[in-house]
Amino acid sequence: MKRQKRLQENIRNEVVLSPEISKMEYPMIPFDLVIEILVRLPVKSLLRFKCVSKLWCATIQGRSFIRTHMEHSRLVEVYKEDRNTFIHKTSIHGLVVEKSKFSDTYHIRNPSTKQIFHLPCPPDKQCDNMFIIYLPSADKYKLAYVKYDEGTESGVCRVLSPGIDLHWRSIDIPSCTKSPAGVQKRIKTKQIDDMLFLIRCGCWEIVCIEVESECITTVEIPHFLFSGWEDVMTFHWNNKFSLARVEEEKLSFWVLENFKERKWGESKQVVSLNILRKHPNSREFMRKYPNLRELWYIGIKHNCLWICADYENHIAYYVQLGSIHIHSSAPGKKIYSYYTPSLVHIQGMQSEGIHEEEDSKCFLYRFSSLA
Repeated sequence: MKRQKRLQENIRNEVVLSPEISKMEYPMIPFDLVIEILVRLPVKSLLRFKCVSKLWCATIQGRSFIRTHMEHSRLVEVYKEDRNTFIHKTSIHGLVVEKSKFSDTYHIRNPSTKQIFHLPCPPDKQCDNMFIIYLPSADKYKLAYVKYDEGTESGVCRVLSPGIDLHWRSIDIPSCTKSPAGVQKRIKTKQIDDMLFLIRCGCWEIVCIEVESECITTVEIPHFLFSGWEDVMTFHWNNKFSLARVEEEKLSFWVLENFKERKWGESKQVVSLNILRKHPNSREFMRKYPNLRELWYIGIKHNCLWICADYENHIAYYVQLGSIHIHSSAPGKKIYSYYTPSLVHIQGMQSEGIHEEEDSKCFLYRFSSLA
């Protein structure tokens, strides 16, 4: 309740009233109640309601209102559609990064507000692990991806601040000094909040990239964590990086507690997966997956383990409650990703053109809730 009042106060403080507006009276509904209604409406309605008055427009465009509105927004599924001319790469806060199927051009798009920001072409043709990252201290966004030349020890992290940088900048990644001769090095990249974690499996080390400061820290992976790298996956545990593996119907993972101090958890965390085969909501579904290693374990947040079974089904396992929900796509559709409808705007964004909007349209399906 206190948090709700604080958000309302922040929204009111951000609204600058002109003398004319301050004299206006709203005898029927208190404006605090109006705000409570507005934050629960879809983006399309809010864009129309900006025309009601200067007060409404200033309120809807305020940062606190936009953040509160995102908390009430329902996730939207992005489907894989062959006729799209742009491919969904990554998303955050309703902003979607897309790449053209026919060229090396990228843009940031807000599908809800129909606004777009064209990005400078990256210097590398293959940018499969591109991320858009929010920097809360500056209330800004950055794009980043890691590029390694095949057969070499050298790598770079390319970063771009939309609306500020005209070209991509490079951060050199230090070479691995502990790589055994003849060992194949596999590269895995994981993004958590404003951090990028680069795992070099053959080197037994992690490169931690702080995207805001563009500083790099190298953390050694203790050999006792796992006997080898087969089936080891990157994992998200309550906003912390971890490494995980399925062992005997259990998900075992080690948490990197503090990357700056190079400190790992004292013991591994274990989550039993037997319930997936026994729970009535997932028992029938799990018959298709006799081997639990076939599933993709995304991470645990707010005591909910997210598991990707295939493009049609995602599993939400609430560990403490022992409950399971399966989120399935619309018939005949394949889930590629999710995004949250929002009013977020990046400086320099422009309205989509009519033809461009049709060509790059994502085919979306809204479902009730992931909570």
